[in-house]
Amino acid sequence: MQKILATGATGLVGSRFVEMFQDKYNVINLDLTTGVDITKVETFKPFFDVHPDTKALIHLAAF
Repeated sequence: MQKILATGATGLVGSRFVEMFQDKYNVINLDLTTGVDITKVETFKPFFDVHPDTKALIHLAAF
């Protein structure tokens, strides 16, 4: 199953996205509770090191 990273996956829009795509993709939530801040590369890049097979990043978070 292909892997997609989604910011804001627990929010209103993000949770709907997860509902729609969780059967076809492994959707991984990226939010501040995971320690990843997409505005800071030093917290974001290591996540891709752990998940190198990621096919897409979908930005759905509000800030």
